Amino acid sequence: MLLTADWIIPISGPPVAEGGVLVEGGVIRAVGPASELLAGHPGETVRGFPGCALLPGLVNTHTHLKFSAFQDFAPPCGFGEWMLRLLLSARRLDPEDYEASARWGAYECVRSG
Repeated sequence: MLLTADWIIPISGPPVAEGGVLVEGGVIRAVGPASELLAGHPGETVRGFPGCALLPGLVNTHTHLKFSAFQDFAPPCGFGEWMLRLLLSARRLDPEDYEASARWGAYECVRSG
């Protein structure tokens, strides 16, 4: 399938005006000007997104995986009280506990995509 849009915003290069993304079997095979991709793959199904930009999904890189075990550890409360509870609870963990918590958090990240 060829996805086309007014703009393609790849990670590895500059934005592409009137661009396309060739996807085969769920894998991106090519990125470039839509006209070139259309010429190189004339039988490909095209799905256009006029007035849009296609870009990679955003990823939350500010994570605290070592605190994954603290999910639902405190009742609903204000931020200050929550932070105090977190810091007091965190004192009870040793390095092995934090490692297990971080591994669980990484697993949850992969599981959720």
